[in-house]
Amino acid sequence: MVGPGDEQLAVLGRVVDALGSVGIDDLVSGSIAASYYARPRMTHDVDIVLDLRLEHVPALAAALAYHREEFDRRVERQLGERRPEPGAVRV
Repeated sequence: MVGPGDEQLAVLGRVVDALGSVGIDDLVSGSIAASYYARPRMTHDVDIVLDLRLEHVPALAAALAYHREEFDRRVERQLGERRPEPGAVRV
């Protein structure tokens, strides 16, 4: 069974990979770092310290573009599942 923390760690792994692929140094900190590097703990935030420079921005945007599209599709799917019927009144 895959839990929400597993998905967070998978997303974090993709972001860290994207940062590394364009030469950006990073430091994952906070409680998510304990889950990523050691024993998993319940957390829903991610703290990342970057050595981000202006010249990194275009390459980083390109490296994360696929994941943004994937995220947008997932959100749209979830919204579609919760969207009220046409003409329904929400209270």
